[in-house]
Amino acid sequence: MEISDEVLGHFLALRETFDGEQERSKVVIGKPVMSGGSALVTGTQRRAAR
Repeated sequence: MEISDEVLGHFLALRETFDGEQERSKVVIGKPVMSGGSALVTGTQRRAAR
């Protein structure tokens, strides 16, 4: 099966876009919700602090 250079060019551009989106989807955008180093507080401890 033969395809034209134009069709091949479109396919390669779409493939490059797809690959870029696959990599970008692995990245988390934004600030961390909670900084590390803080102690884990259980529900029982939160209720006792009231």
